Amino acid sequence: MIAMRQSGLAMLDQETAPAHRQSRPQSLHPRTRLHTMPNPRLMVVHEAEHARFIAQGDGGQCVLEYRRAGNTLHITHTEVPPALQGRGL
Repeated sequence: MIAMRQSGLAMLDQETAPAHRQSRPQSLHPRTRLHTMPNPRLMVVHEAEHARFIAQGDGGQCVLEYRRAGNTLHITHTEVPPALQGRGL
């Protein structure tokens, strides 16, 4: 699941975390933990007209396609080149 924030993208998982360690917008489920992944060598572009995010890095281009339903983004397709796999992108 992906959350859109003004500061960028954040990956979400459903692991339980203590309430004092959770950093989440109010609209997220209380058991959802928010993880940000800063990477100065990865440029992310939101192509809203194509309903996708493109992330360009040293190892190639990642693609995340989505479908919007109200305030929710449903991820429909992702691609990560072999050189960037296993990095949490």
